[in-house]
Parts: sequence; C-alpha cells; structure tokens
Amino acid sequence: ATPPMPHQRDGIAWLESAYRVGLPGVLLADDMGLGKTYQVLAFLRGVRSRLDGSGERRPMLVVAPKTLLGEWREQIATHLGGDGLGRVVLAYDSSLTELVRTARPDPDAPGKRTLDVERLRIADWVLTTYETLRDYSVSFGRVRFEVAVYDEAQKLKSLTALVNNAAKSQNADFTILMTGTHIENSALDLWA
Repeated sequence: ATPPMPHQRDGIAWLESAYRVGLPGVLLADDMGLGKTYQVLAFLRGVRSRLDGSGERRPMLVVAPKTLLGEWREQIATHLGGDGLGRVVLAYDSSLTELVRTARPDPDAPGKRTLDVERLRIADWVLTTYETLRDYSVSFGRVRFEVAVYDEAQKLKSLTALVNNAAKSQNADFTILMTGTHIENSALDLWA
C-alpha cells in the first residue's frame, strides 16, 4: 500500500480521535483528489482490526453513488489488498436480488420488499447506493453498524428528501460524511 501523505496522516489521526472520544460522526470535506477515500479506508481498516480483536462483530456500511461503487472496490483492493475489509455484502444491482425477501411481509413496512437482515448483520462491510438505502431503509435500520460512510454526502443535503431521512434512520455508532463539493454547500446544507 502507498504510504499516506502528511495531510492524509493528519486526516486519519483526526478520524481515529473523533471515533475514540465517542463523537457521533464527522464531515470530511476535502477538495477532490486529496485522498478522502484513502483516509477513510485506513480508518476503517483500523476499526476492523480493533473489532476483530474485541470479539464484537458489527458491520460497516458504505453508501455511495452507483458510479463510484467500482471505485470503492478498486481502492480497497489497491490499498488494503487481500481480504480488504473482510466479508462484503454487495447491496446493489444483481447482488441486491439475492438479498431481497418478499416471502414474509415486514410489519414496519407493509407492502414493501425487505432485505435479508441477517446477511447484512454477519457481513464485515456492506456496499450500497443511496437509492437502495432509501428503498430499504427499514431493513438497513435493523442492523447496528459500527461505522456508516456516506460518499458524495451532498446527496443528503435536502432535508425533505427520502434519502436524507433514510440516512438519518440508520443505527450507526459513528458516521462519516464525505464531500468534495463543500464550497457549493450552505451552512443549512451542512447541518442537514
């Protein structure tokens, strides 16, 4: 793996510090190309290592636009190699159809399709899209995630959007919002 640059080392240390002191989450707003994904991956690997050693096995959730899902998988292979972050559940495209459960209706979401929550719970990490999170927010909300990462988090800035509500309904101990377009956001957008 490529060693981190000084600003990336600072970013990784900042993420670890925020996590360690129990903050609910952070906003990582760097210009594009400065290595936000690299910093988050280094942080997630550290979290995964600590969880593996502690006996607690909670999954991590990564939500990204569909166009970036391949990039996430490629970055994990490049920077983490081998098992990367461990067992992945891909909750998008054709892999999503394997997770969908229609046999038993969900009492909390009548008439809606649900996901195999147990498969999500036993994963080391889950990779999905904003649209899938929106459509299956009740199923995702039944899983306690150690960390939830939202790449291109400006997709959440509308307070009235269903995807914003879906993200807020997730049960994550620590949340990372990533954006490279922070200059375009108002204070209200950042608060949202």
